[in-house]
Amino acid sequence: MKLIKKGKAILIGLFIFMMMSFCLVQTLFHNQYDYYLGQQFSGPSLVSSAFQYELKNDTEVISQGKLSELQFDEVGHYDLGLKFLGMTVKEASLSVYPSIQLVPGGQSVGMILKTSGVVIVGFSAVAGAEGEVLYPAKEAGITLGDSILKIDGNEVTTDDEALALIDELGKDGDLDLEVRHGDSVSTKNVKTYLCPETGRYRLGLYIRDNTGGIGTLTFYEPESNRYGALGHPIAEAAQGSSEEPLGRVLSASVNGIKKAEPGETGEKIGYFEEGGVDGTIDTVSSYGVFGTLESLPEVNTMDALEPARPDEIKKGKAQIITVLDGTETEFFDIEILDIVEDDDTGKGLYIEVTDERLLDQTGGIIQGMSGSPIIQNNKIVGAVTYVMVDRPTRGFGCLIGWMLEDSLSAIS
Repeated sequence: MKLIKKGKAILIGLFIFMMMSFCLVQTLFHNQYDYYLGQQFSGPSLVSSAFQYELKNDTEVISQGKLSELQFDEVGHYDLGLKFLGMTVKEASLSVYPSIQLVPGGQSVGMILKTSGVVIVGFSAVAGAEGEVLYPAKEAGITLGDSILKIDGNEVTTDDEALALIDELGKDGDLDLEVRHGDSVSTKNVKTYLCPETGRYRLGLYIRDNTGGIGTLTFYEPESNRYGALGHPIAEAAQGSSEEPLGRVLSASVNGIKKAEPGETGEKIGYFEEGGVDGTIDTVSSYGVFGTLESLPEVNTMDALEPARPDEIKKGKAQIITVLDGTETEFFDIEILDIVEDDDTGKGLYIEVTDERLLDQTGGIIQGMSGSPIIQNNKIVGAVTYVMVDRPTRGFGCLIGWMLEDSLSAIS
Protein backbone atom coordinates (compact mmCIF):
# COMPACT_ATOMS: atom_id res chain seq x y z
CA MET A 1 0.00 0.00 0.00
CA LYS A 2 2.84 2.37 0.87
CA LEU A 3 4.56 1.51 -2.42
CA ILE A 4 1.38 2.37 -4.36
CA LYS A 5 1.05 5.72 -2.58
CA LYS A 6 4.75 6.42 -3.20
CA GLY A 7 4.34 5.53 -6.88
CA LYS A 8 1.34 7.84 -7.21
CA ALA A 9 3.28 10.64 -5.55
CA ILE A 10 6.15 10.16 -7.99
CA LEU A 11 3.78 10.18 -10.97
CA ILE A 12 2.00 13.30 -9.68
CA GLY A 13 5.35 14.98 -9.07
CA LEU A 14 6.54 14.01 -12.55
CA PHE A 15 3.31 15.32 -14.11
CA ILE A 16 3.63 18.62 -12.21
CA PHE A 17 7.28 18.89 -13.28
CA MET A 18 6.37 18.27 -16.95
CA MET A 19 3.56 20.83 -16.85
CA MET A 20 5.81 23.42 -15.23
CA SER A 21 8.50 22.67 -17.81
CA PHE A 22 5.97 23.00 -20.62
CA CYS A 23 4.75 26.36 -19.28
CA LEU A 24 8.35 27.51 -18.83
CA VAL A 25 9.15 26.61 -22.45
CA GLN A 26 6.12 28.53 -23.70
CA THR A 27 7.28 31.56 -21.72
CA LEU A 28 10.98 31.42 -22.57
CA PHE A 29 10.64 30.78 -26.30
CA HIS A 30 8.78 33.05 -28.75
CA ASN A 31 6.20 32.20 -31.42
CA GLN A 32 8.09 34.15 -34.09
CA TYR A 33 11.83 34.59 -34.66
CA ASP A 34 13.54 36.92 -37.14
CA TYR A 35 17.24 36.69 -38.00
CA TYR A 36 19.69 37.99 -40.55
CA LEU A 37 21.64 35.64 -42.77
CA GLY A 38 24.66 34.16 -40.98
CA GLN A 39 23.36 34.73 -37.46
CA GLN A 40 23.08 31.95 -34.86
CA PHE A 41 20.01 31.12 -32.79
CA SER A 42 20.06 33.19 -29.60
CA GLY A 43 17.43 31.70 -27.31
CA PRO A 44 17.74 31.60 -23.51
CA SER A 45 21.28 30.30 -22.98
CA LEU A 46 20.56 28.38 -19.78
CA VAL A 47 18.08 26.02 -21.44
CA SER A 48 18.94 26.13 -25.17
CA SER A 49 21.73 23.60 -24.70
CA ALA A 50 19.17 21.05 -23.44
CA PHE A 51 16.93 21.34 -26.52
CA GLN A 52 17.06 19.97 -30.02
CA TYR A 53 15.48 21.57 -33.08
CA GLU A 54 13.84 20.54 -36.32
CA LEU A 55 13.71 23.09 -39.16
CA LYS A 56 11.11 22.62 -41.91
CA ASN A 57 10.52 24.32 -45.24
CA ASP A 58 6.82 23.59 -45.85
CA THR A 59 6.70 19.88 -44.95
CA GLU A 60 10.31 18.96 -45.72
CA VAL A 61 12.81 18.73 -42.84
CA ILE A 62 15.92 20.60 -44.00
CA SER A 63 18.01 20.38 -40.82
CA GLN A 64 17.94 19.16 -37.23
CA GLY A 65 20.30 18.94 -34.28
CA LYS A 66 21.26 20.82 -31.10
CA LEU A 67 19.40 24.12 -30.73
CA SER A 68 22.54 25.85 -29.46
CA GLU A 69 24.28 25.06 -32.78
CA LEU A 70 21.51 26.30 -35.10
CA GLN A 71 22.87 28.81 -37.62
CA PHE A 72 21.02 30.43 -40.52
CA ASP A 73 22.70 30.07 -43.90
CA GLU A 74 19.77 30.50 -46.27
CA VAL A 75 17.18 33.25 -46.64
CA GLY A 76 13.53 32.20 -46.32
CA HIS A 77 10.59 31.39 -44.04
CA TYR A 78 10.61 28.23 -41.93
CA ASP A 79 8.75 26.26 -39.29
CA LEU A 80 10.88 25.68 -36.19
CA GLY A 81 10.13 22.78 -33.87
CA LEU A 82 11.78 22.74 -30.43
CA LYS A 83 12.30 19.29 -28.94
CA PHE A 84 13.05 18.02 -25.44
CA LEU A 85 13.79 14.35 -24.81
CA GLY A 86 12.66 13.62 -28.37
CA MET A 87 9.25 15.29 -28.00
CA THR A 88 8.21 18.52 -29.75
CA VAL A 89 7.34 20.96 -26.97
CA LYS A 90 7.16 24.21 -28.93
CA GLU A 91 6.52 25.26 -32.53
CA ALA A 92 7.45 28.69 -33.91
CA SER A 93 7.73 30.58 -37.18
CA LEU A 94 11.18 31.67 -38.26
CA SER A 95 12.24 34.15 -40.96
CA VAL A 96 15.79 34.68 -42.22
CA TYR A 97 16.53 37.97 -43.99
CA PRO A 98 19.52 38.95 -46.12
CA SER A 99 22.33 40.72 -44.30
CA ILE A 100 22.79 43.70 -46.59
CA GLN A 101 22.93 47.47 -46.66
CA LEU A 102 20.47 49.49 -48.74
CA VAL A 103 20.68 53.08 -49.95
CA PRO A 104 17.26 54.69 -49.32
CA GLY A 105 15.58 56.18 -52.38
CA GLY A 106 12.74 58.67 -52.37
CA GLN A 107 13.39 59.87 -55.94
CA SER A 108 10.43 59.98 -58.34
CA VAL A 109 10.78 57.44 -61.14
CA GLY A 110 8.83 56.67 -64.27
CA MET A 111 8.14 53.05 -65.15
CA ILE A 112 7.56 51.72 -68.66
CA LEU A 113 6.52 48.07 -68.78
CA LYS A 114 5.95 45.70 -71.63
CA THR A 115 2.65 43.89 -71.26
CA SER A 116 1.38 40.45 -72.24
CA GLY A 117 -0.78 41.15 -75.25
CA VAL A 118 -2.25 44.64 -75.54
CA VAL A 119 -3.93 46.58 -72.73
CA ILE A 120 -7.42 48.09 -72.96
CA VAL A 121 -7.03 51.76 -72.02
CA GLY A 122 -10.36 53.14 -73.27
CA PHE A 123 -13.55 52.63 -75.27
CA SER A 124 -14.72 54.46 -78.38
CA ALA A 125 -18.13 54.56 -80.00
CA VAL A 126 -18.78 52.91 -83.37
CA ALA A 127 -21.76 53.49 -85.65
CA GLY A 128 -24.20 50.61 -86.25
CA ALA A 129 -25.93 49.81 -89.53
CA GLU A 130 -28.70 52.28 -88.76
CA GLY A 131 -26.42 54.94 -87.30
CA GLU A 132 -26.91 53.91 -83.67
CA VAL A 133 -24.03 54.44 -81.21
CA LEU A 134 -22.48 51.15 -80.09
CA TYR A 135 -19.65 50.00 -77.83
CA PRO A 136 -19.18 46.38 -78.99
CA ALA A 137 -16.16 45.44 -76.86
CA LYS A 138 -17.67 46.98 -73.72
CA GLU A 139 -20.99 45.27 -74.39
CA ALA A 140 -19.15 41.93 -74.71
CA GLY A 141 -17.93 42.27 -71.09
CA ILE A 142 -14.44 43.63 -71.67
CA THR A 143 -13.30 46.16 -69.03
CA LEU A 144 -10.59 48.80 -68.71
CA GLY A 145 -7.24 47.28 -67.80
CA ASP A 146 -8.01 43.91 -69.42
CA SER A 147 -5.42 42.53 -71.83
CA ILE A 148 -6.11 40.97 -75.24
CA LEU A 149 -3.79 37.98 -75.59
CA LYS A 150 -5.12 36.44 -78.82
CA ILE A 151 -7.44 37.44 -81.68
CA ASP A 152 -9.12 34.44 -83.35
CA GLY A 153 -6.29 32.28 -82.02
CA ASN A 154 -3.49 34.60 -83.19
CA GLU A 155 -1.17 35.89 -80.45
CA VAL A 156 -0.70 39.67 -80.29
CA THR A 157 2.25 41.50 -78.76
CA THR A 158 1.92 45.02 -80.19
CA ASP A 159 -0.94 47.41 -80.83
CA ASP A 160 -0.05 47.49 -84.57
CA GLU A 161 -0.44 43.70 -84.76
CA ALA A 162 -3.79 43.86 -82.98
CA LEU A 163 -5.16 46.60 -85.24
CA ALA A 164 -4.05 44.72 -88.37
CA LEU A 165 -5.68 41.46 -87.21
CA ILE A 166 -8.93 43.21 -86.25
CA ASP A 167 -9.14 44.76 -89.72
CA GLU A 168 -8.11 41.60 -91.58
CA LEU A 169 -10.27 39.10 -89.68
CA GLY A 170 -13.12 41.45 -88.78
CA LYS A 171 -14.72 41.06 -92.22
CA ASP A 172 -16.60 38.00 -90.92
CA GLY A 173 -18.60 40.19 -88.54
CA ASP A 174 -17.16 39.06 -85.21
CA LEU A 175 -13.95 38.02 -83.49
CA ASP A 176 -13.05 35.70 -80.60
CA LEU A 177 -10.74 37.54 -78.21
CA GLU A 178 -8.74 35.74 -75.53
CA VAL A 179 -8.82 38.24 -72.68
CA ARG A 180 -7.02 38.32 -69.33
CA HIS A 181 -8.89 40.00 -66.48
CA GLY A 182 -6.83 39.92 -63.28
CA ASP A 183 -5.70 36.32 -62.82
CA SER A 184 -8.36 34.78 -65.06
CA VAL A 185 -8.36 34.26 -68.85
CA SER A 186 -11.55 33.88 -70.88
CA THR A 187 -12.78 34.16 -74.47
CA LYS A 188 -15.07 37.02 -75.48
CA ASN A 189 -16.96 37.12 -78.78
CA VAL A 190 -17.09 40.70 -80.06
CA LYS A 191 -18.94 42.03 -83.09
CA THR A 192 -16.96 44.09 -85.60
CA TYR A 193 -18.12 47.20 -87.45
CA LEU A 194 -16.71 48.90 -90.53
CA CYS A 195 -15.69 52.49 -89.88
CA PRO A 196 -16.89 54.64 -92.81
CA GLU A 197 -14.21 57.27 -92.13
CA THR A 198 -11.16 54.98 -92.13
CA GLY A 199 -12.50 52.01 -94.10
CA ARG A 200 -11.20 49.67 -91.36
CA TYR A 201 -13.01 47.26 -89.06
CA ARG A 202 -13.25 48.28 -85.42
CA LEU A 203 -14.23 46.90 -82.00
CA GLY A 204 -14.63 50.24 -80.22
CA LEU A 205 -11.36 50.02 -78.24
CA TYR A 206 -8.30 52.06 -77.43
CA ILE A 207 -5.29 49.81 -76.84
CA ARG A 208 -1.58 50.05 -76.13
CA ASP A 209 1.25 47.54 -75.88
CA ASN A 210 2.93 48.92 -72.76
CA THR A 211 1.93 50.47 -69.48
CA GLY A 212 3.62 53.07 -67.36
CA GLY A 213 3.32 55.62 -64.63
CA ILE A 214 5.18 57.50 -61.92
CA GLY A 215 6.13 56.03 -58.56
CA THR A 216 9.01 56.27 -56.10
CA LEU A 217 12.34 54.46 -55.81
CA THR A 218 12.48 52.67 -52.45
CA PHE A 219 16.10 51.49 -52.30
CA TYR A 220 19.10 50.22 -54.19
CA GLU A 221 21.86 47.88 -53.06
CA PRO A 222 25.20 49.65 -53.71
CA GLU A 223 27.31 46.61 -54.62
CA SER A 224 24.99 45.14 -57.26
CA ASN A 225 22.91 48.26 -58.06
CA ARG A 226 19.81 46.12 -57.64
CA TYR A 227 16.79 48.24 -56.73
CA GLY A 228 13.17 48.03 -55.58
CA ALA A 229 10.42 50.54 -56.28
CA LEU A 230 6.67 51.14 -55.95
CA GLY A 231 5.86 48.59 -53.20
CA HIS A 232 2.59 47.31 -54.72
CA PRO A 233 1.41 45.47 -57.88
CA ILE A 234 0.75 47.15 -61.22
CA ALA A 235 -2.78 46.30 -62.33
CA GLU A 236 -2.10 46.10 -66.07
CA ALA A 237 1.16 44.12 -65.83
CA ALA A 238 1.56 40.37 -65.46
CA GLN A 239 3.66 39.38 -62.46
CA GLY A 240 6.84 37.35 -62.84
CA SER A 241 10.57 37.49 -63.56
CA SER A 242 12.53 37.28 -66.78
CA GLU A 243 16.13 37.24 -67.92
CA GLU A 244 15.02 39.56 -70.70
CA PRO A 245 14.06 43.10 -69.59
CA LEU A 246 10.35 43.56 -68.92
CA GLY A 247 10.67 47.32 -69.12
CA ARG A 248 12.64 50.30 -67.87
CA VAL A 249 12.71 52.63 -64.90
CA LEU A 250 13.66 56.24 -65.59
CA SER A 251 14.17 59.45 -63.65
CA ALA A 252 11.05 61.61 -63.29
CA SER A 253 10.41 65.18 -62.20
CA VAL A 254 7.34 66.43 -60.32
CA ASN A 255 5.87 69.67 -61.67
CA GLY A 256 2.52 69.72 -59.92
CA ILE A 257 0.40 68.23 -57.13
CA LYS A 258 -3.28 67.38 -57.19
CA LYS A 259 -4.22 67.57 -53.52
CA ALA A 260 -6.13 64.66 -51.97
CA GLU A 261 -9.54 65.22 -50.43
CA PRO A 262 -11.71 62.73 -48.50
CA GLY A 263 -13.20 60.49 -51.18
CA GLU A 264 -10.94 61.84 -53.93
CA THR A 265 -7.44 60.54 -54.63
CA GLY A 266 -4.63 63.05 -55.10
CA GLU A 267 -1.62 62.56 -57.34
CA LYS A 268 1.81 63.80 -58.32
CA ILE A 269 1.90 65.29 -61.81
CA GLY A 270 5.22 64.72 -63.49
CA TYR A 271 7.17 63.73 -66.56
CA PHE A 272 10.11 61.53 -67.49
CA GLU A 273 13.45 63.31 -67.37
CA GLU A 274 16.88 62.58 -68.81
CA GLY A 275 19.74 61.94 -66.41
CA GLY A 276 19.67 60.44 -62.94
CA VAL A 277 17.97 57.09 -62.42
CA ASP A 278 17.93 54.73 -65.40
CA GLY A 279 17.69 50.96 -65.30
CA THR A 280 16.00 47.76 -66.37
CA ILE A 281 12.95 46.05 -64.88
CA ASP A 282 13.26 42.26 -64.67
CA THR A 283 10.75 41.42 -61.92
CA VAL A 284 7.18 42.56 -61.34
CA SER A 285 5.50 41.31 -58.16
CA SER A 286 2.89 42.07 -55.53
CA TYR A 287 5.47 44.33 -53.88
CA GLY A 288 6.54 46.45 -56.82
CA VAL A 289 9.11 46.40 -59.60
CA PHE A 290 12.73 45.28 -59.34
CA GLY A 291 15.79 45.31 -61.55
CA THR A 292 19.27 46.77 -61.98
CA LEU A 293 20.18 50.45 -62.19
CA GLU A 294 22.52 51.36 -65.03
CA SER A 295 22.61 54.98 -63.85
CA LEU A 296 22.32 55.87 -60.15
CA PRO A 297 20.54 58.85 -58.56
CA GLU A 298 22.61 62.00 -58.98
CA VAL A 299 22.33 62.67 -55.23
CA ASN A 300 21.71 60.06 -52.52
CA THR A 301 19.26 61.14 -49.83
CA MET A 302 21.31 59.40 -47.11
CA ASP A 303 23.98 56.75 -46.62
CA ALA A 304 23.24 53.03 -46.79
CA LEU A 305 21.12 51.61 -43.95
CA GLU A 306 20.19 48.16 -42.71
CA PRO A 307 16.70 46.86 -43.54
CA ALA A 308 14.65 46.38 -40.38
CA ARG A 309 13.43 42.96 -39.35
CA PRO A 310 9.69 42.85 -38.50
CA ASP A 311 10.46 42.56 -34.79
CA GLU A 312 12.53 45.77 -34.95
CA ILE A 313 9.64 47.89 -36.26
CA LYS A 314 7.77 49.75 -33.53
CA LYS A 315 4.60 51.79 -33.30
CA GLY A 316 5.39 55.47 -33.14
CA LYS A 317 7.26 58.17 -35.02
CA ALA A 318 8.91 57.55 -38.39
CA GLN A 319 9.69 59.45 -41.59
CA ILE A 320 9.13 58.98 -45.29
CA ILE A 321 11.34 60.28 -48.11
CA THR A 322 9.62 61.58 -51.23
CA VAL A 323 9.60 64.37 -53.84
CA LEU A 324 7.04 67.19 -54.02
CA ASP A 325 8.77 69.53 -56.44
CA GLY A 326 11.22 68.81 -59.24
CA THR A 327 13.68 66.10 -58.24
CA GLU A 328 14.52 67.17 -54.67
CA THR A 329 13.95 64.49 -52.04
CA GLU A 330 12.67 65.57 -48.63
CA PHE A 331 11.88 63.99 -45.26
CA PHE A 332 8.35 64.14 -43.83
CA ASP A 333 7.03 62.96 -40.46
CA ILE A 334 4.56 60.10 -40.14
CA GLU A 335 3.27 57.86 -37.35
CA ILE A 336 3.25 54.07 -37.53
CA LEU A 337 -0.10 53.24 -35.93
CA ASP A 338 0.05 49.47 -36.22
CA ILE A 339 2.14 46.61 -37.64
CA VAL A 340 -0.30 44.12 -39.13
CA GLU A 341 2.03 41.84 -41.19
CA ASP A 342 -0.79 40.83 -43.54
CA ASP A 343 1.27 39.87 -46.57
CA ASP A 344 -1.80 38.63 -48.48
CA THR A 345 -2.75 42.27 -49.11
CA GLY A 346 0.63 43.99 -48.79
CA LYS A 347 -0.58 46.17 -45.93
CA GLY A 348 1.98 45.43 -43.25
CA LEU A 349 2.16 48.92 -41.80
CA TYR A 350 -0.78 51.14 -40.90
CA ILE A 351 0.49 54.72 -41.11
CA GLU A 352 -0.67 58.31 -40.71
CA VAL A 353 0.86 61.48 -42.13
CA THR A 354 1.52 63.97 -39.31
CA ASP A 355 3.79 66.44 -41.12
CA GLU A 356 1.92 69.75 -41.41
CA ARG A 357 3.74 70.88 -44.55
CA LEU A 358 3.06 67.59 -46.33
CA LEU A 359 -0.59 67.72 -45.30
CA ASP A 360 -0.87 71.29 -46.53
CA GLN A 361 0.59 70.48 -49.95
CA THR A 362 -0.80 66.99 -50.64
CA GLY A 363 -3.64 66.39 -48.19
CA GLY A 364 -1.95 63.14 -47.16
CA ILE A 365 -0.89 60.13 -49.21
CA ILE A 366 -1.27 60.57 -52.98
CA GLN A 367 -0.62 58.60 -56.16
CA GLY A 368 3.04 58.72 -57.15
CA MET A 369 4.08 58.49 -53.49
CA SER A 370 3.98 54.67 -53.63
CA GLY A 371 7.42 53.27 -52.92
CA SER A 372 8.53 56.19 -50.73
CA PRO A 373 10.87 54.60 -48.17
CA ILE A 374 9.82 54.60 -44.51
CA ILE A 375 12.68 55.23 -42.07
CA GLN A 376 12.60 54.48 -38.35
CA ASN A 377 15.52 54.28 -35.89
CA ASN A 378 18.00 54.70 -38.75
CA LYS A 379 16.72 51.63 -40.62
CA ILE A 380 14.53 51.15 -43.68
CA VAL A 381 11.35 49.55 -42.38
CA GLY A 382 9.15 49.59 -45.48
CA ALA A 383 7.55 51.62 -48.26
CA VAL A 384 4.33 53.60 -48.67
CA THR A 385 1.82 51.60 -50.74
CA TYR A 386 -1.86 52.46 -50.34
CA VAL A 387 -4.04 55.38 -49.26
CA MET A 388 -7.37 55.24 -47.45
CA VAL A 389 -9.41 57.17 -50.01
CA ASP A 390 -12.02 58.34 -47.49
CA ARG A 391 -9.27 59.43 -45.08
CA PRO A 392 -6.17 60.28 -47.16
CA THR A 393 -4.09 61.28 -44.15
CA ARG A 394 -3.89 57.56 -43.43
CA GLY A 395 -2.77 54.59 -45.48
CA PHE A 396 -0.57 51.53 -45.55
CA GLY A 397 2.95 50.40 -46.27
CA CYS A 398 4.60 47.09 -47.06
CA LEU A 399 7.47 45.70 -44.98
CA ILE A 400 10.93 46.06 -46.48
CA GLY A 401 11.50 42.32 -46.02
CA TRP A 402 8.68 41.54 -48.45
CA MET A 403 10.32 43.68 -51.14
CA LEU A 404 13.68 42.06 -50.52
CA GLU A 405 12.26 38.57 -50.90
CA ASP A 406 11.19 39.40 -54.44
CA SER A 407 14.67 40.57 -55.37
CA LEU A 408 16.73 38.00 -53.43
CA SER A 409 17.73 35.96 -56.47
CA ALA A 410 20.00 38.82 -57.47
CA ILE A 411 20.60 40.70 -54.21
CA SER A 412 21.65 37.85 -51.94
